[in-house]
Amino acid sequence: MKLLIFMTVFFCLMLAVLLAVLFSHPRFPEKESTPSLLNREPVPYAEDETHFDHAKLYADLKNRFVDLEFFMDAQVMTEGILLHWLNSQKPEKRVLFDVTDTKAADLLLKALQKTHWQKDQTESDIYVLIRENEQARQKTNAFFSRFFQDQGLSFTAALCETDGLYAKNGHLYALIAEERWPSIDFAMDCDEGMTEEIIRRFQKKVSPHREKEDREYYAVLKKAMPAEEKLPFGRKEALAAVIREMPFAEIRFRPVAQFRKEEGRNLIRLSAENEEELEKGISVMAELLQETDLSYGILRQNRSAETLRNSCFLLADIKKAVQTVYAPQAVLDHGDTALAGWPGIDTVGFAPYRNDGQDEQEKQLAFYRCLIVSQSPETRDGN
Repeated sequence: MKLLIFMTVFFCLMLAVLLAVLFSHPRFPEKESTPSLLNREPVPYAEDETHFDHAKLYADLKNRFVDLEFFMDAQVMTEGILLHWLNSQKPEKRVLFDVTDTKAADLLLKALQKTHWQKDQTESDIYVLIRENEQARQKTNAFFSRFFQDQGLSFTAALCETDGLYAKNGHLYALIAEERWPSIDFAMDCDEGMTEEIIRRFQKKVSPHREKEDREYYAVLKKAMPAEEKLPFGRKEALAAVIREMPFAEIRFRPVAQFRKEEGRNLIRLSAENEEELEKGISVMAELLQETDLSYGILRQNRSAETLRNSCFLLADIKKAVQTVYAPQAVLDHGDTALAGWPGIDTVGFAPYRNDGQDEQEKQLAFYRCLIVSQSPETRDGN
């Protein structure tokens, strides 16, 4: 009888210890107060919201490129303009150029126009999707995703517009954005101000660190600093101040939380360079949300994203083109968390524009020519 009592007391104590450990450990709950946000696919924008005059935009294009129909086939839709290079000989490498900037569209079409009249061979089967502006892009992405699927158009890679050339202290850096950064979206049940406050608290709690395995990147960051400043070693506050000045640095040194708004919902997108760093950020964010007792849901997550660095030919081609034309101080894989990416398509972000406004149209045109032509045209015609 005594043994039974002893065993009962022992197991009760063990149960109490286990429960204490369980409740003291940081949790990552998916709260029941927001069940509609859990396990839910993003709702596409309604097609009747797209009221953009792409027919007029196409007419303007034809006025600027009177020979457009000689080298590009066109499908003009309410949602956008899809152009197809008529001289393709490499359908196994099909590339989508996703364009909303008029200057980028003109540069790309000038490069294709010149390629056509000089009878140069292209590297890929080229499609150009032109939308009127960023708003049109957001509202028609769902439509074109379905359109490509219905038409059997499978693209090997896509190039979207993101910041491309960053100038600092007389040096030029090429920032090539990848879509595949591990991330998780928290759908918040609070107003925009409180969501931004959570982000501020998160960034204070997540200390920047030096990646031991990434000495080359650290060296590049050091070169971007003014000569009179020293990049701190082991001083987290000083390093935090440094990376705030370098738009391409933060995601490489700590998880990043960014505010996003989608379908009227306030979101926090947490992104990191790898899955291990993302998990660290998730733990910190979970503790913050529990402290504030805010309701939230997990809208989507991608914790096991793989980099495109060694698998995407377009990423390699962009690096080669930008090195040929601009000879930058360094070419960096940029953690641009705003790059949404096309579903099922390796998506890369780059545009040959400098952040200091010192753009050279000849070099921009040469970049696109180098990217689309099988053999670099620079040695032959200087453009």
